[in-house]
Amino acid sequence: MARAVEPAWLAAVGSDRPYASPDGTTAGLGERLTTWYLDRLFARAAIDPVVGAAFRDVFCLTAPPTRLVAPRIFLRTVFLPRRPGLPGPPAVVEGV
Repeated sequence: MARAVEPAWLAAVGSDRPYASPDGTTAGLGERLTTWYLDRLFARAAIDPVVGAAFRDVFCLTAPPTRLVAPRIFLRTVFLPRRPGLPGPPAVVEGV
């Protein structure tokens, strides 16, 4: 039973990982890289249907967490921009 719920548990408590622990130690390099990757993944999932589908599948527990680091998802998350660029110049309010 514990093995089946471990991915969900790790996802639920993962947002606390970047903060200092009660004894004052901070996250190591591995935890900082994981946090960086997940931050990019969350931002990319909001605008990329491929990454978004993988994200939903994992967090709905219909796919294993390893799907989030599959080559296709990893490359789209790391190398494509976090946010889309503006489609044109910002709107200007006239007469202000």
